[in-house]
Amino acid sequence: MLPHLPLWIYLIVGALFVLVLGRSMSRQTLRIDRLWIVPASLVFLTAVALSQHPATSLPMLALYGSAMLAGAALGWWRGQFTLVTVNPKTEVLTGHTSRIGMAILLGVVGIRLGIRAWVTEHASAFNMTVGEVTDAFLLFAVGLVCAERVEVAIRATRALNDARHEKRRQKIAPLPAGQRRRRG
Repeated sequence: MLPHLPLWIYLIVGALFVLVLGRSMSRQTLRIDRLWIVPASLVFLTAVALSQHPATSLPMLALYGSAMLAGAALGWWRGQFTLVTVNPKTEVLTGHTSRIGMAILLGVVGIRLGIRAWVTEHASAFNMTVGEVTDAFLLFAVGLVCAERVEVAIRATRALNDARHEKRRQKIAPLPAGQRRRRG
């Protein structure tokens, strides 16, 4: 079962979750050059956490790798539902998560809570500690965030390049009929 914590802790976590959801549903300016910061921070913090009690067996390494790959696959899929737009005049990128992307996130959180409660009760049956289960969930989250950011960065870069190409194409004014452009 989930640990019995005071109600105020659940209320604070719930309020923070609602704020994050609301923020991600609103349009935000995308800075391609800064999309790497959150994933890099997560990778660093996860490496520090895992270095405290590293996996010592091949099955645990396989579980960690599988958790990270599953998170990356889901993150890539969720990233495809992030709507990326470019203002053609200012070349400012904006993005926001669609309702489907938000439903995916809510589903992942719900499933994670259910699985965590069950697995932590039965961890010894799988020859795992609760810490190893927590580490696997942490790697799942890292895979999800990193893959989502990479997918959004690829699409944002492509959209920006397309907008710049279209802007250059429109600057070349058509010539009157019968005239040729001189090279030179």
